[in-house]
Amino acid sequence: MLFNKNGDWFVLEAVEPVQVIPLLDFVKRGEGWRYTIKRLKTDQKLSETQKRNMHTLGESLVGKHYDIYFGWTDDEIYCSELVWKLYYQAAGIELCKTKKLKDFDLTNPLVVEMMKERYGNHIPFDEAVVAPSDIFFSEQLELVESR
Repeated sequence: MLFNKNGDWFVLEAVEPVQVIPLLDFVKRGEGWRYTIKRLKTDQKLSETQKRNMHTLGESLVGKHYDIYFGWTDDEIYCSELVWKLYYQAAGIELCKTKKLKDFDLTNPLVVEMMKERYGNHIPFDEAVVAPSDIFFSEQLELVESR
């Protein structure tokens, strides 16, 4: 999630842990410094109250651990969950529908191995999940810049 503070751009990101970093540092980590910036479509401008709520919620999540289990609680949080919840909980905007873990193709051998390592025999197939691609392709967002 990108935001401006005193004329400088920062990214609130869910890594280990959830943190705020300068935009340039975020871009430098990407392969070939590539990035894409999207925002709400211009006909859905955020109110000042929504922005404040998103900022407050975002600040409350800083320091939380990254959720490798993709759980839907706020105890830990993963990348696309962070963006989805900021919009939904703080601004009342549902960027996309949540899915269940079972809705994804989990048949790739690498995915099967990872799931077994993380969950053993108790895979939470009915857990609510939001994938990065669901956020990226949200019809609520428009492209600002891509390099």
